[in-house]
Amino acid sequence: MEWCIKILHERKIESGYGDSVVRRLSADLKERYPKMGVSPHQLWNMMKFYERYAGHDEKVLRSVALLPWSHNLLLLSKGLNDEATL
Repeated sequence: MEWCIKILHERKIESGYGDSVVRRLSADLKERYPKMGVSPHQLWNMMKFYERYAGHDEKVLRSVALLPWSHNLLLLSKGLNDEATL
């Protein structure tokens, strides 16, 4: 799954312009992995998470990896820096 998010990030897919790309990717993933069920909204959230934490301090990465997804979404919505996130 990470490779999908990395591709979206590298191609600078943004909301509005990239909505159809993300919807298509979601449909393709649902077809290939029917039990996973990844919505376009979830893909956008995954991309935000990737952009926020890719290449960051190991301590921060380990910390957010321990949190439930809902907590990570809350942290993302607050726009905190690394220190505040920890």
